[in-house]
This record gives sequence, C-alpha cells and structure tokens, in this order.
Amino acid sequence: MTSTVGAVIVTYDSGEVVWQACAALLAGSRAPDRIVVVDNASQDPTSLAVLTELPPEIEVVRSTENLGFCGGNNLGVRTLGSVDHVLLCNPDAFVTPEFLAGAVEHLERNPSVGALGPKLVQADAAGRPTGAIDSLGIEQRWFGRFVDRAQGRRDDGSHDGPPTPAVALCAAAALYRRAALDQVALPEGIFDERFFMYKEDVDLGLRLGAAGWEVVVRSDLEVLHQRGTAGADWHKAPRWASRRSLANEWAIWRRGTLPMARRLSMLPYLVSKSALVALRR
Repeated sequence: MTSTVGAVIVTYDSGEVVWQACAALLAGSRAPDRIVVVDNASQDPTSLAVLTELPPEIEVVRSTENLGFCGGNNLGVRTLGSVDHVLLCNPDAFVTPEFLAGAVEHLERNPSVGALGPKLVQADAAGRPTGAIDSLGIEQRWFGRFVDRAQGRRDDGSHDGPPTPAVALCAAAALYRRAALDQVALPEGIFDERFFMYKEDVDLGLRLGAAGWEVVVRSDLEVLHQRGTAGADWHKAPRWASRRSLANEWAIWRRGTLPMARRLSMLPYLVSKSALVALRR
C-alpha cells in the first residue's frame, strides 16, 4: 500500500512564489495527498490575493497572528491529521518532478530513516537554478557551528553520491516520517515554538538522531530554493536575526541532545559569538 503524504507550506507576505511552490508539488510524478498552506497573518495585498487563487485542492489556513516558522508548521502538521509522511516546504522552494516519489520510496524501503532531504539547489529570482548548491543537509563544524553542507559550491557533480547521513535537514524542503515526528514531538508540536524561526530544523534533527532515527540526504533528488535572509551568514544578517539565531543555538546547547564532547567544544564558539553579536550595532 502506498504511503500517504501531507505537505505543509508556511507563508508570510510570500507573494507569488507560493503559487509556484504549490504548482510544482501538484505537477510532480507523485503529488502530496494533502497540501496545507498556513498563512502567518500576511499584510501584503498581493500575497493575500494569491492565497484566494490557489487551486481548490489546496487547503489554506489563516492565522490571525504571526506564529513564526515553528508555530506555523506546527499548525499545518496538526491540520494534516493522519498521514504517513510529512513534507515541509518553503514557499520559495520548488520541487522537481521526481523528488517526492523518490523520497517516499526511500522511506518505504528504509524503515530506520526518519527524515530525508534533497540536494537543495540555489535558484535565482525567476526560480531558475544558478548552478550552485544551497544545502546537502546540515552538519556541525568541529568548533560547534551548524552549517549547510556544500552551500555555495558549484553544482558540478563532485558532491553527488549515495545517500549521506546528516545532523539535520534544511526545513526549506524535507520529508519526515510521521511516526518519527510523533516520537520526538514536544507538547506544542514538532518544532519548539520558543525558537520562532532559525535553527529549529537543527533542533528537530538532533532530537530525531537522539531517538535513534537516521537522517539522510539524497543528492540525486533535487529541489530549487530561493534562499533569503535566513540563509545568510549570521554576521551579514540583520542584528535581530543574528540575536534570534544565537538564542536558538544556546537553546540547542542546553537541551542536551548533543554528545557531551560536542557540547564542550561548542561552548567557546557560543561565548565568542555572543560577545560579537552584543557588540554589533
């Protein structure tokens, strides 16, 4: 029996990209059984108009307040109800036709895998690939920083290969086994809503790994991603974004899902980054 898949897209003044994201999902060789678009109290008239024009098979849930990326996805996952797998997809992430079918097949053949991510490929403003990699999963550097593997590297095939383990997956596009999400869920849902946004995907990946689930990346499955501020280096991002990201890194450190050796090696990095962020104006 084929697994059921529900997709969640969280929007906030996302304009017409959400239409492109939904169209890509529906055009795939394996479309989701349900697609829920959660609008986080958008204010932009164009964005609001687009939501009314989405295909009728897409369910739009409107929040009266901005719940953040975490709260919006938690609401979307609750709205999906009972499905076997959950696809989280940003409004600026456009799946290729083969992605979902290949990802679902991988989870069906590998019951120990709790989450699977694609090769995220950087896209320009028109949604075309730039020839650079956006993410091949999230890894942790020796000194403690979490980064998107191979980000900015040329997509020339040199980073392709068999399924690769990852610490976590960039939640711009990732397929999760619902049973795995349910096992590690917090009282409010799959994401810690205190994070609001930034590093919530790292926290989720670490909780999955601590529970014994495998987190892997398939470089032969691709999704295009128009990355914005959330993908910028912390020292180039707005100060509020740097402070939010830092606070969430400290929350990950305190949760204790990292091995003790990793926590100890991460501490000098967090202390140094805290000082640098405090000095920023």
